[in-house]
Amino acid sequence: MAEININIAGDFIDSFIYSGVLFTVDTNGILCSYSWRNLVDSYFRLYTNHSKFHNKILDCREGNNSKIEQNITIVFEKKFLEKNQKGTCCDLDVWNTDLDVKDNILYISSERGLVSLPFLEEWDNGKVMKFNQLIPLWKEAKVFGLSTGSWGRTILAAGDNGALEIMNNGVEQLQKIGFHKNKEKIIDSNICLDCEWSSNSTLAILDGLNSKAMYMFDSIDSDSRFKKNNNSNQNKITEDDIKKIASILNKETAKDISKNEIQHSWFEGSRLYAVDSNNKSFYFKSGSWVEAKGWELNESDAVLKLKNITAGKFIETESDELFRVANGKKELLSEDFTSWRVFPRSKSYQDRIHVVKDEYLQVKIFNI
Repeated sequence: MAEININIAGDFIDSFIYSGVLFTVDTNGILCSYSWRNLVDSYFRLYTNHSKFHNKILDCREGNNSKIEQNITIVFEKKFLEKNQKGTCCDLDVWNTDLDVKDNILYISSERGLVSLPFLEEWDNGKVMKFNQLIPLWKEAKVFGLSTGSWGRTILAAGDNGALEIMNNGVEQLQKIGFHKNKEKIIDSNICLDCEWSSNSTLAILDGLNSKAMYMFDSIDSDSRFKKNNNSNQNKITEDDIKKIASILNKETAKDISKNEIQHSWFEGSRLYAVDSNNKSFYFKSGSWVEAKGWELNESDAVLKLKNITAGKFIETESDELFRVANGKKELLSEDFTSWRVFPRSKSYQDRIHVVKDEYLQVKIFNI
């Protein structure tokens, strides 16, 4: 299975890409933004080899899918990054444990809790040239992982403190309906080390030490039409709409839908899948679990982490191996990585994975 590898030189610990902006955090706790388009455009102005993949490297939207026939490696050296950054940097003064971005707000978790970095006004056609001041959202304990959802809601994997839901009262949708909530809500009191919310923020996966839990949340209207720049739907918002949403947010419940002996779970779009100790696959539909077919792994696979995007399933094993499973084939991607990330909520980056290695960040791009 052929792929494009873009090796970005640096001592990184994490990365994220959102709306054309590449965010990185290095081993000194320095957060930087880069214009992904400017990096790619600048590279192909210097080197014309593989230029037919120019648009594909930018994103995976329709029309950008030139087929990769053989492995390709592209290198962005440090001097090249500095010269063509079109971005900015700031010192976090801490190593982050996770990153997420929602509605032009960067969320950063660490041993100090959770902070946000809004860039709604600063985003300019895939560039963020200025960082605002970090805003503390929760600082009661270390946060190991986070997942942002609609209406300013964020799930925190807070270790011994369990899984919590907090609200970022600063998001424009909450301000538009005049709602705020300052107290966090405990979703699950068991140890929680990672979490993931479904694309529509109605289902969540919580990862513990040796167990997984899955929760179903109250259904709520999309917050997209409550954004300031969405003028087309402003006249459709009624006082009853606002009261209904505020009531759900205020009384929101989370129901434990965990299935016994679940070994792995993941989202495909908004659908929740799980595999039990007998290697049987299930998906959650209309309030119950339904047996499914097509589980690609075998009983000997000791899965530590599993994520799904259009390019396939990406699986980290307990033996520190990273695999891609696509079209019935299993491919070893790396045995020497620090961390990795895919972007299941993004329509533009369904064809790639970010893999952090000792001396560079590797962006792997696949055919889809």
